[in-house]
Amino acid sequence: DARDAVGFFQELVKEMEIKRLRDWGLKKADIPAILPLAKKAGSMQGNPVLLGDAALENILERSW
Repeated sequence: DARDAVGFFQELVKEMEIKRLRDWGLKKADIPAILPLAKKAGSMQGNPVLLGDAALENILERSW
């Protein structure tokens, strides 16, 4: 069930103490400026799903 997967990953993030982007000093206002950089990242180059700007911005905002 998808809800089980979400709960699993939420717990994993807590257990691994994965910081949010704001914890690294990123300001929310900086998100639009880093979109082009995120699109060029190596991890995005190998992603089989092409994400548009709106999807990437949503991911960054939710990670903020």
